[in-house]
Amino acid sequence: MQKQYSKKASITVFLTMLILLSASFFFALLETARIRGLGTKADIVSDAALESVFAEYQKETADMTNEQAQEYLTDQLNTLSNFQFVQIALNGEVDEGLLQGLVEENPNILEEYQQAGYEEDPLALMTKIQVISELLGQYQNVSGYQAYLESIQTQYEQMKDSSFYEGRPYAEAQGKKTTEDFAKLQGTEPEIGMNWGVEALMEEQISSEILILLALGICIVLVFQDRTHDLFGLLRSCRRGHGCLIAAKFAITLTAVLFLGIIVYGSQIAIAWKLYGMGNLNRPMQSVNELNESARQLTVGGYLLDYYLRHLIAVLVLTAFML
Repeated sequence: MQKQYSKKASITVFLTMLILLSASFFFALLETARIRGLGTKADIVSDAALESVFAEYQKETADMTNEQAQEYLTDQLNTLSNFQFVQIALNGEVDEGLLQGLVEENPNILEEYQQAGYEEDPLALMTKIQVISELLGQYQNVSGYQAYLESIQTQYEQMKDSSFYEGRPYAEAQGKKTTEDFAKLQGTEPEIGMNWGVEALMEEQISSEILILLALGICIVLVFQDRTHDLFGLLRSCRRGHGCLIAAKFAITLTAVLFLGIIVYGSQIAIAWKLYGMGNLNRPMQSVNELNESARQLTVGGYLLDYYLRHLIAVLVLTAFML
């Protein structure tokens, strides 16, 4: 005779919500990874072309003076901008009268455009314009940086001589400190190099958001374990038990978040390095156009280290508050 067994089962509201939250988070990560993977695959192709064109123009301008390089790149950019206008006009996106005006100014523009081969490869034209604009911006940053430092001192002196600081000692002290900080950068010479990797890392914020969500998941799991095993009830009879549990929670959670942070941020840097390139990490951080107004005396590599350490510390502090 076959025996029949029956057991009662139940699920709490808390566990139901936890499963839904975990499943939503997991599938959101999968979708994000899928979209990122497709984007990365496309970026590999386009960024390889960017790096190749950048190296080509950097080699051509390597033996030129700063002024000669700027003049050469400006001429190249103007020519390519005209080609881009021709491309748009031939696609019927602007009035034909504007194209006729350009042809009257430069009768050979259509023939030069066709000979350049951009009609068959419009992406190459966009790539060259992007590269030349970036390289020209770097040369302008290098040539104008010392003048920029002098303008900081001049501006402070003008404001000091005027009535701007009257009755505002704090503002005057801040202005003086800013001027002194920038004065320490006298003699700093920004360098030309590949900056897209650094700029991409500065714009990327999703890694910190993912790390925060992972930290939240770890905290939820710890709370769930406390409720499941009734650790709070057990601690009532244990001397110093509550303090030991808190210390263990903090140690485990912060160690896990630290480990995950190294993996997340490390992989982000590796991907950016592979896709875009970083250039010379020992050059001043002011070599990057986005950072040329900073008064900090750091290299590009030092800035990236400081940048991610600050993010990681912020996530660790937030995790401690969540516990």
